[in-house]
Parts: sequence; C-alpha cells; structure tokens
Amino acid sequence: MGSDDSIACIRRWISECDSKHLTCRLGLVGDAIEVEPQMPTRVIDVTSFDGHQLPRLIDTRGLKGKYVAISHSWGTVVEPYTTTKNLASLKESIDFENMPKTFRDSVFIARKLGVQYVWIDSVCIIQDDYEDWKREAKTMGLVYEKAYLTISASDSSGDHAGFLTPNPSVEMDVSLPFQPGCPTSGHTYLRGQYTGVIDPRWTPISRRGWVLQERTLSRRILHFDSTQVHWECSQYRVSESGAIEDTTSNVNTSYFLGQNIKPLTGQNRGSGSSNHAERRKALRTLYHFYACKVHEFSDCKLTRSSDKLPAILGLGNEISRGTGIRCIEGHLFFEEPLFVYSLLWYTEMFSMEGSVIPDHVRAPSWSWAAMEGPRVFHLLGQDIEFERRIFLKIKSVLEVEALGSRPYSALVCFGRAIAGIKGDPSRPSNGFLGLVDHMPLHQDDEQFQPLKPPTFSYQILEAIDSKQHWPRRNVKGWVSFDSREFKPNDVFFIPVCAPLVGQEDTHPETTRGCLGLVVVKAHVSEQHEVSNITNSFKRVGFGGLYGTSWFDQRNEEEFILI
Repeated sequence: MGSDDSIACIRRWISECDSKHLTCRLGLVGDAIEVEPQMPTRVIDVTSFDGHQLPRLIDTRGLKGKYVAISHSWGTVVEPYTTTKNLASLKESIDFENMPKTFRDSVFIARKLGVQYVWIDSVCIIQDDYEDWKREAKTMGLVYEKAYLTISASDSSGDHAGFLTPNPSVEMDVSLPFQPGCPTSGHTYLRGQYTGVIDPRWTPISRRGWVLQERTLSRRILHFDSTQVHWECSQYRVSESGAIEDTTSNVNTSYFLGQNIKPLTGQNRGSGSSNHAERRKALRTLYHFYACKVHEFSDCKLTRSSDKLPAILGLGNEISRGTGIRCIEGHLFFEEPLFVYSLLWYTEMFSMEGSVIPDHVRAPSWSWAAMEGPRVFHLLGQDIEFERRIFLKIKSVLEVEALGSRPYSALVCFGRAIAGIKGDPSRPSNGFLGLVDHMPLHQDDEQFQPLKPPTFSYQILEAIDSKQHWPRRNVKGWVSFDSREFKPNDVFFIPVCAPLVGQEDTHPETTRGCLGLVVVKAHVSEQHEVSNITNSFKRVGFGGLYGTSWFDQRNEEEFILI
C-alpha cells in the first residue's frame, strides 16, 4: 500500500479535495480551519523528504504549518515512548530504524506526500508527566480537527505491526484500452478482487475508545486496512479499488452537524441571536448527534478505565468552543429541557455482562460515565420533539471537592424526591413509592421465564386483596437499577418529565408516563451543604410511572445530585 501507484492515488484524492471540497476546510461546528494552522505543542519534524535525515521532536512554540495526525492502536504491550528522561535526546534526533513500524510507516507516508510534520500521541505527549498529559488531552480534539490529514492504521493490531503491507488483492491484473483502436484514450484496469468502500465503524481500530473523537473531528482520513487504502472526507468515501460512497447525508458526520447547527454558532451564539424555531431545531440536532456519539463511544474499549471522560473530552470541548454550550462530566449542558433529558441514560439491560461500579470513582453518579459496562442509551434520544411537562430543574452546577483524584460537578436541583421502600407492595399514595421484585407473567411456565437482565429490576404494583393472585396485580410503574451491585433498601424517585396532559397516547410507548431517576441519600461523608440545602442524593437507576396525579401536589424542594 506504499507503492508508487498507491501514493499517486492518494495524491489525486488530496488534490481533488483541496481544490473542490469547500466543506473539508471547515471544523466540526462549521468554523473555517486555516490551511496552515497553529500546530500542537510538539510535532515530529520529518525534515528530509528523501529519507536521509533523521526525524526529530520539536517544540512548536506557536509555529504554523501543515501536519499529519496518526490514529492508531498501541497494542497489548505498551511501552512509554516519550518520557521526561529521553525528551531531550528525541529533540536531537529519533532513531528511525528503532521506531515502532506504525510510526515508521506514518513518517514514510508523510514524506511521500510532502508534509513536513507528523503528530503521534505517544511521541508528542510526555507519557510520565501527568500534568503534560492532562493539558494535551484537553486539546486533542483540536489536534485532529486542524490536521491536514489523519492517517488511520485501521487494521493494525498494534504499533509494532505497522500498516503498510503487500496488497495483492488490488494489483492491476489486466490492462485494456479504454477505447479499442485508440491508443491515446487511456486504459481500463481489471482487478482481481472488489472489496468495496470501508465502513470505519467496523474496523478493528474503531473498538478503541480514543478513536471515536479522532475519527469524528478529523476532516480527511486515510484508512489503511489489510486489503487497500481508503479515503474519507466530508463529501465521500472512496477506495483504491474504485468503490465510492457519498457521505454528505450521513447524520453522524461533522459535515452534517456543521450544516445543521448554524443557529448555534458564530454570530448566532446566544439564545436571542437567531430565530427561536431554528435554534430549537439546531439544539435537537446537536442533542441527537452527541447522544449517538456517546452510544458509540460506550461500546469501545479503553486500556485505562480512568480515561473514560478524557477520551471523549476533545469532542465535547470542540462543540463547546463552537457553540458556547459547556461540556460537564460527559454531558452537554443544554438549555432546558434537553440537559435533564440527557440525565435519563441507561445501559444495555439485556447484556449478559451487565454494568459494574468501577474500581475508582471517575464521574458523579448522574453521569453516564459513572458506570462500567455495556452500551449507553439515552431514553429520550430519538423522540425529543414531543413537548413534555418538566418536573426537575437544574438551578446551578457546583464544583465540589475531590472525587477520587479530581474535583467533580454536582447539580443543584429543584424538584420532588419521593420516598420509597424496596419490597413494600403497597399502592403508591401520598407521595410514597412501593417497589417489589420483578416477576414473570406465568411463574411456573418455563417459556415465560424472565430474561433476567443484569440490572436489578423491580415493578411498582398496586395493592392486593384476597381474591387476587401475585402475578395478576396491575403494574403501576417500573424501576431499573444501574447495576446488580446496587441493593438499596431506602430509595427515592425523582420525577423528570411526563407527556402533556391529554397527549399521552401521542408519545411512543417506550416513553409514555412519568420518567425519572432512582436515587439514594448520599453518605454523610459525601454530602455537601450549600446555603440551606441539606439533602444530597446519588443516582442508582431510573424508572417510570404510568401516572403523576398521586404526587402532583407534593411540595418541591432544593437538593443536590452528586
């Protein structure tokens, strides 16, 4: 794939994109990217395009220029490349022959394309300097967004495997005149195998958590898989074999996002700067886009569990930079009601693995990043166009003392926290919630046995009289805990939203009724008193009730969600 034919093909793609694709000059939220932008803190200077001079690591100090960014899998054996001990020597020169093969392949491609600078995370970030890593991680999204080109080692198992391999499947097997009898008409090449266009979501590297923001923010990507090289930009995906696919209508691309959230960016930033209906539509587009990205990201793997938030922080920061919408603990702090909708997340309930509590606390309980486990879904990801009654208001965000090794954000809320006791089968009344264990429809019939989801699931049932039997009581609602490790006895239900009165039947069945959070009182060591607010809660699950009349008259109060 590093043959002269492949390099010539790549150059044609770049030339056409440079000259014709105006949208490929724009960032995620539609802002223009300079042809030679300010480069990251450090880059590799490959200098000699004929390969006779060794590359070296340089401090850019605000230097502008074109650079290539690398998206790669480190592999199972990870050795820190740049450390405080070897930093000075790497600035003198980098031993090209002893670099991991993926790094050598990247330098080779950059030199062939005439690009002087290369950015590789493990080389350009000091691996044993936490402050340097933390500072660079915050701007990593910008690194990929500003890159002239991103090279993705899509099928490589690790840095020592490389990505430039012999590729017999796309060799030109037969050459025929394009127009018989006319030697100047050119030639048609018949190849031995047609492999189609790559779908980057299903490549081995896409399983790596950090790659999602790298792929989302990169404006142009060269994907090297085991068969050929592929090009991806805002206009199309095209393969070396000739397959092509239009990408301009793909809702998960930065091109689509930039075109559809213009009322939120540039001079339109601020709630009063654009038409209300247009702004509302743009906010919903952004909400859905980000919910999809969180869903994709949650299905990826991370070498270090503590990277859960840092690995997607670059994406959130770039959205914030363009729209002014803050990213807090993995959530975009939308205008109401979208932010409270984002609190109604849940993990894949029927996964055999289930969700677990991480060994160390890495996010507040209300954030989807708090749990370790299967894919994250947003309960109101698709049908946010429906109007709803909102029962929970977020008054402010507090930064409180260390959660694990860092400060974290707590939410000052105004709403209802309705007490309940697990195991009490009484009818919900007077602001009291009764929860009982989930039971099958026909307990003795094997074909109706429950699927036993990994979360602890409970049903809210109405009271029983002497003529009724256990399985036949009417269900008044449901509760699902985030993990099987949660076994609280004293719980509270915080209503979040419900359909407008009289419009329940117009909503999808999955989101009818009153949706809310299931919480427990925070331990005394975790509570944070603010002014006169003394109640602090932690999320342990979510749920729904099929009516709201029994708590509508209950008083609202301020409380903190940590």
